Amino acid sequence: MCYFNAQKLKNQHPLKLAQYSIALDEMHQPDDAVQVGFTYPTAVVIKPASNGPQATLMEWGFIPSYIPNRESLQRFRFGGIHPATGRFEPPIITLNAISEDLLSKPTYKHAALTHHCLIPSTGFFEWQHIYPISKKTGQPLKTATKIPYFVHLQNQPVFFMAGIWTPWTDQQTGEYTESFSILTTRRIS
Repeated sequence: MCYFNAQKLKNQHPLKLAQYSIALDEMHQPDDAVQVGFTYPTAVVIKPASNGPQATLMEWGFIPSYIPNRESLQRFRFGGIHPATGRFEPPIITLNAISEDLLSKPTYKHAALTHHCLIPSTGFFEWQHIYPISKKTGQPLKTATKIPYFVHLQNQPVFFMAGIWTPWTDQQTGEYTESFSILTTRRIS
């Protein structure tokens, strides 16, 4: 799954999920119709509650409990120089989590066992990578041309993707937030 998800939920009052009817109000409206994961937007997530599933807003991009504050989170998500070691640390992307690896990854294991959720979607973008043939060499070029495809259900305006979520508190400011990852599966080659 790619990192571009559409949540055009304005006319979807309420969302239907099995025998439940999940109320959405203006609070549950994402800022953009298509959310780009790399900006770590807030998205609508459906999580269990004692009186049935409830809609809530969460930050897309799972925040592990060992991240102490927003400054560390920024370096975790976008990479940067570690203040203690002076070494560059590459970014770690937690927008999606591979289902087959959840229980073997300490970052995700607790959430995989206890914090399930559903992410409503009206579609998402996935790209096909085509490698054009070089006119000079007759060989495929190293850089692919990317063709976007909008994946959606034809006869159903909203569908749900499985996810896991976690609560997180900034240890410096006390800010509380909840974050999630969309569950995917390993790519089959």
